[in-house]
Amino acid sequence: MPKEQISTRSIVIFYIVLVFLLVAGIFATIRNSYRIRSNLHQQRINELKAPFPAAEAEKKIAEELNLPADKRTPEQIRQLKSRVKRSGTISGKTRRNWKNSGRRNSCSSGSIPDRNDKMNELEVHNLTIEFKSEDTWLPAVTDVSFHLKKGEILALVGESGCGKSVTCMSLARLLPSPPARIARGEVLLTKRDGSRVDTLRLPPGKLRKIRGGEIAYIFQEPSVSLNPVFRVGAQIAEAIELHRPDVTDVNAEVVNLLKQVGIPGPEDRAKRYPHEMSGGMLQRVMIAMALASRPSILIADEPTTALDVTIQAQILDLLADLRNQCNMSIILVTHNLGIVSEMADRVCVMYAGRIVETAPVREVIDHPLHPYTSSLLKAVPSLGRKTGTLSTIPGSVPTPAHFPKGCRFCDRCALKERGSFAEREECENIVPPLREIAPGHFCACHRLERNEA
Repeated sequence: MPKEQISTRSIVIFYIVLVFLLVAGIFATIRNSYRIRSNLHQQRINELKAPFPAAEAEKKIAEELNLPADKRTPEQIRQLKSRVKRSGTISGKTRRNWKNSGRRNSCSSGSIPDRNDKMNELEVHNLTIEFKSEDTWLPAVTDVSFHLKKGEILALVGESGCGKSVTCMSLARLLPSPPARIARGEVLLTKRDGSRVDTLRLPPGKLRKIRGGEIAYIFQEPSVSLNPVFRVGAQIAEAIELHRPDVTDVNAEVVNLLKQVGIPGPEDRAKRYPHEMSGGMLQRVMIAMALASRPSILIADEPTTALDVTIQAQILDLLADLRNQCNMSIILVTHNLGIVSEMADRVCVMYAGRIVETAPVREVIDHPLHPYTSSLLKAVPSLGRKTGTLSTIPGSVPTPAHFPKGCRFCDRCALKERGSFAEREECENIVPPLREIAPGHFCACHRLERNEA
C-alpha cells in the first residue's frame, strides 16, 4: 500500500477519534451540569420541607415564661404555641395543625388564597440606592418613601431612567451588589402572619422565603425572563415546589394556574417550550409563575411592553380581575398614563430618582400640581381633540452623575424660567421637600401652583 494512502487514512482516523472525544466530552459536561443543578434543586426543596426544632424552641420559651410542663393551663398552652410560631421554628404542617383551620378559601380556580381582613401592606421609608462608577457612588434613587395598602394598585409613573424599576427591584434586594448598594432606608413588609420585617436587613435564608412567597415579580420581557431550555410547566412547578411544598399534585396545580390566567388548552401548553408560544401567552405564563407561590404583593414592571394593543388590554384586565378576586396588592410600573387612569388607585410620579408627586389617581389626572406631572399629561394625545404638534418636554432625564443640586427637574421646568432670579436660585440649589398640599396629595415643588392638565 502506498505511503500516501496510509498517511491519509491515519489523518482521517485521527480526526474521527478527535471528534468522537469532543462530542463525548460535551455530553459528559452537559450531563454533569444537569445532575449538579438537579441535586441543588432537590437540596433546596428538602431544606424547605425539613421541620425545624420546634421541641427545643418550645422548651426554651417555656423556661423563659416559667411554665412547668405539668402545670400549664389551656390559656398558657395557647400563649406558648403562639410564641413558638412567631419565632419561626416550626414547619408549615405543624402550624396548620395548630391553627385547626385548614388553608384559606381560594380564588376561582382553587390556586390562590383569598386574604383575610388583616392589613397586608408595604412601607418604604427614605430608600436611597447608589451605583458605583469607577471610584464614585452615584445616587440612582434618593429618599423615596411610599406605602401600599392591602388590595391596592399603586402606579409608579415616569420616563425611562427615573428609577422606577430600580426601586421595585430593591424591595426584595434583587439588585446585583456590586455595583449597586442600598445606602439607607427601610422596607417594612407585613407578612401573612401579621409580623413585620425589614427586607433590607433579613438574612439570606429568610429573604429567600420573601422572594416569591410574599413579593412576586412580573418582568418586562417574558421571552428573556423564561428559561428557553425548560418547558413552561416545569418552570411554574419549580415555584410551587419551593414555596408550597405541601402541594401534593404539582402538575394539577400548574394546569389550574394556566387555566386561571386564560391560557387555552393548559394541559398541552404546560408541555411547550417558551419559543413555541406567542408574546401574550408568555406574559400570561409569567403571571401564572408569579401567582404560583401565592404572594401578598405583585410587582408588575411594564407588563405590557412589546405587546400589541389588544393583548395589552387582555393582560391589564387579567391583572385587575386577579386583584379583585384575591384582594392582592399590586405595584404597577409604567410610563403609560392611560393605563394608570384605568387601573391604579394611587399614583407616585418619579423623576430622576425622586418622588415628585403622589396622590389618588383622579386627583393627579384632574388636578396635577407638579410641573413634571402636568407636562406628562399634556404630552398624551387625545382622540377627541384636534391638536397640531404634540406637547413635549424639552431635554431628557439627567444621568445620576449630572443630577442638579436642587430640584432635579429645574433644567426642564417652564415654571422656573418664568420666576425671578431669587426663585431660580432656590430651584437650582435647594431640594424641594415633599409636602402635603391637600389631604393625601403630596408634591415637591418650590413654585407650587395648581396646573390644569
